[in-house]
Amino acid sequence: MLTTLLLWMQLAAAALPTPLTLTQADTEALARGEAVIRDGGNGMAIGVVDVNASPQALWAQVLNVEPRVEEVGPSTRCTINARTKDSMHVTWGAGMMGMSVTFHLNYVIDHENMLLSFDLDKSKENGIGHSRGSYQVLPRGQRSRLIYRSEDDANSKVPKWMRAMLTGRPLQDQMHGIRKRAEAN
Repeated sequence: MLTTLLLWMQLAAAALPTPLTLTQADTEALARGEAVIRDGGNGMAIGVVDVNASPQALWAQVLNVEPRVEEVGPSTRCTINARTKDSMHVTWGAGMMGMSVTFHLNYVIDHENMLLSFDLDKSKENGIGHSRGSYQVLPRGQRSRLIYRSEDDANSKVPKWMRAMLTGRPLQDQMHGIRKRAEAN
């Protein structure tokens, strides 16, 4: 009963993200098949990529989190600890430059809106202080668009250049990996 109540509270908190405004340069980059990555090193990262697959095929790959360990360089571990129709609890590991970190994310799965929201599981010990965001699949005719948003601790002691390094290329790799898997199906 308590688990059901907590899940419904998470679902209520997982409102649809604000629509993203793309610049002309963003639109042109997407038309060339490139991922658009925005990360000013201030704790907010956004990734957008167009996918030559149905929204359902893309959604299936967004929910398939395990392959990201192979697709995203700093990722070292992905363990799904629990999974239901509407939620996932995952332990992640990441490492770079001789340092490693483990953290736990709770995911809320909104199948109707094709929105996978995540937040740091604060009931567990984490090597990071904050992580929240979402993956959103939008239909584009017979194609799809994937929008990733991530909010990290803007007051982190990790230097901005290192945060940008941890999100820039890895985020691009993640977006391309999800797209590649969706287009292969």
